[in-house]
This record gives sequence, C-alpha cells and structure tokens, in this order.
Amino acid sequence: MVPGLCFGVNRNVLIVNGSSTTPEPAITTNITANLSADVTAVGGTVTVSDTIPTTITGYGQVWDVRYFSTLSAGDITKYVGFMAGGGSLFVMGEDVAYAARNASLISLFTAAGGGSLTYTDVPGGMNATQNVVTPVTTPNPVTSFNYNSPGGVMTPGTGAFITVDPVSNRGAAVLWRRNTMTNAANGALAVVFDVNFMIAPDAGNPDQTNLGYEQNFLKNLIGVFINLPDPPINQAIATPTLSQWGLILLGGLLLLMAARALRTASAHR
Repeated sequence: MVPGLCFGVNRNVLIVNGSSTTPEPAITTNITANLSADVTAVGGTVTVSDTIPTTITGYGQVWDVRYFSTLSAGDITKYVGFMAGGGSLFVMGEDVAYAARNASLISLFTAAGGGSLTYTDVPGGMNATQNVVTPVTTPNPVTSFNYNSPGGVMTPGTGAFITVDPVSNRGAAVLWRRNTMTNAANGALAVVFDVNFMIAPDAGNPDQTNLGYEQNFLKNLIGVFINLPDPPINQAIATPTLSQWGLILLGGLLLLMAARALRTASAHR
C-alpha cells in the first residue's frame, strides 16, 4: 500500500537520474522505474531527466537519485531556491566510495540552513542495521531493516533521523520538514545515504534478507515526504487590518438599515 498524495495543485514530480553518466546503468534504470511507479501510483505526474533542467520551478517535488554525481555550487543554489519557494527535494547519497557526492550533499544541507552535519560510514562508527523512525513506519509495516552498505551522518542537524542505528545513534536517512531549514523554511528535504534501498526486489538487489521492508520504507517515505502541507505551514494567515474591520462593520450596518427600510415599506402598504 502506498499512501495517497496531497500534491495540492502541483502534481509534477521530477526525477533526476544521471542516466548518461551512471557507473551502474542497470541500477539507475531499476531505481528510476521503481520510484516512478510508486509516485505515479499515488497520483504524481513523473518527468525523468538526465540532468537538472535549467528551471525546476514548475515542479512540486524533485528526486535527485544520482548517488554518483557531485552537486556543483550552481546546483546547490538552484536546489535551495527551489525549497525556499516551497518545493520538496530528495537527494540520494552513498557510502564512502562516493565521497565527493556525499560532501556536496553536506554542503547543500548547510546552505539550506539545515545544520552542520558530519559524514560517517560503516564500519567507521555506524551499523548497517537501523531502526525506522515514526512517521515512516506506516502504513506499510516496517520497524527496521539492514542497508546493504550505507553512509550516514552523526547527527541530523535541524532535521530528524528517519532511520537510525540504535547503538551509535547515527543514521543513514534524515528528513527536514517545513520550517526546519533557516534558508529554505517553505520547503522540505530528505536524504538517504544508500541506493540499494530503492532497488526493486529480485532485480539486482544484493540484500534479499529484508523481505520487502526496504520497499515498505520507500513507499512510506514517498507518503510522508510528499504528503506535506501545501501551501507551506509557515505562510502567515492574513488578519484584517483596522480599516478592513471598519469596512466589514460598515457593510453590516448598511445591510441592517436596508432590512429595516424593507420592513417599514411593507408595513405601510
């Protein structure tokens, strides 16, 4: 089961997959198809792009699954602006073999105002078996699973872990909800430092011990990550000014006077 999405008026979802530069074409093809199917199943309209388009303002969500590709300074600026405008962004990290990608993600989190995070890895201080944290535990049941070979961070910054190693209290997945990033308060951000969790079962996934828990986690993440308030919850609700209240009272008084005039006219007929 995949939760229903509340996309508001924007159902457009962009998947950036780096198909022309991926070192593992089969994996990139698989995760693109798997993610596309899950998002489409809950009402999203998916566009797949090799690279980040010149403009991404027409999308409600962007999923950057290029675990092998380093974000440039321009990419980071574009993504922070996208989130500041109310967009939701997912970025894929990986283990220490993709250090440049991971470092660029850390720079993204800092630029967005998501806190100062420090990368960690397995076995350098974090276990691959991690607990899944509410609200990503439902509606598809999952309490924990074993990543194949994840990276992660020592603390979640201003966000919150959505998978965490109960021994080291470090995690491979973090979610920043709206109003948690100082430079992108209108937006949301999620990261998972592992590509294997998104691979469809029996299609190249080397870890067959999870019995679908990874897929449940992905579907729950789609539901939580995309099912965020739209418009942003930090958007101020307009309160009538004094002059506006005056107009409201004047309108009410005029209606009252008109009603009385009608009653008087009826009485004299």
